[in-house]
Amino acid sequence: MILSDDGAFTAAYPLPHSVDELTAAWLTRALRERFPAATVEAVEIVQVIRGTATKVRLRAHYACGAVTDGPPEMLCVKGGLDDRWRVKALTRVVKSLGLLDPAKAYEVEVRFYNHLAPTIHASLPDCWFAGVDAQTGQGILVLEDLVAAGVSFGDPTIAWRPERVAAALEVQAAWHAATWHATHETHPWVPQASVVRALTPVLLSRFNRATFLRSPKAPTLVAPLNDRRRVAAAFSRMWEQHSAEATCITHGDAHVGNAYVDAGGQPTFLDWQAMCFGPPLHDVAYFMTGALATDDRRKHEKGLLDHYLAALSAHGAPGPAHERAWDAYRRYSLHGFLWAVTPPVLQPWENIRTMAQRHMAAIIDLDTFGALGV
Repeated sequence: MILSDDGAFTAAYPLPHSVDELTAAWLTRALRERFPAATVEAVEIVQVIRGTATKVRLRAHYACGAVTDGPPEMLCVKGGLDDRWRVKALTRVVKSLGLLDPAKAYEVEVRFYNHLAPTIHASLPDCWFAGVDAQTGQGILVLEDLVAAGVSFGDPTIAWRPERVAAALEVQAAWHAATWHATHETHPWVPQASVVRALTPVLLSRFNRATFLRSPKAPTLVAPLNDRRRVAAAFSRMWEQHSAEATCITHGDAHVGNAYVDAGGQPTFLDWQAMCFGPPLHDVAYFMTGALATDDRRKHEKGLLDHYLAALSAHGAPGPAHERAWDAYRRYSLHGFLWAVTPPVLQPWENIRTMAQRHMAAIIDLDTFGALGV
């Protein structure tokens, strides 16, 4: 692979764009970037998990057995591998509006594993290949299969207890502190803004409301969150604050569905496609208001916020005082509303309804519109 000016490793050969293209020949070529002796004779697809990016769990059958200190038999390949017509149609619409090229998210995660993963002090899956296709923008990762490692993935329909949320906030504090005052000069490959920001106009558009939100399975938008113009104005204000308050590198999409608990009980985060420079309380607010059941959030959110601030301070970062952090927490809780307008090609309806309900309750409880001045 070749290191480009923006920090992405560009593969010297085409990357797959569908599950069918995950052949033994391709996987051999990818793994030989780091393990020249690796030869894959056959690939067995074990599971295909659709989402914003497709994850393919597979079993690699090696010619001479597993490579010493190399990749294991069970692997997970992640990237733009979804060839469903609805996904392709949505991608064309989004790109035609000039709002977002979905492939950029895959490139961001490739850069993360190539450059930031070793420095953020968080437990992460082993990465055996991370590259982009210079011509198509496709980004592909070959990762440790976390299912085989015995982890428990976060399920948006199942709330986390406050104790587990507290442990996850400690993980967030560690990577926030490790990248405190990071700049574009020191990390030129890190996006200045989240891909979620670019996607926001699409999710709030009349087109989206006229299609997915008319489904009987869609969540009910409660007042005042049914006022599309006011919601759009609030998001505009929130993203302005996001740019102005960026002080570290943030996950950008830190919801419970992008988290897991390892075999030792330690929670951590995956799916770094929305990584960007941002304010730390954005990660905290979005995660807490979606991970906790509404009653638990109401009882514990202030204490959990203080727990996060203490963890941040313990890692040497000069975090904000409680009141300032609370104001930011109220503002960035708005991010969770996007679950209420997420189309089912990106998430199952059950996840959408459950998360939308938690986040909308938080936005109303916290008077997020008032915190944003709209």
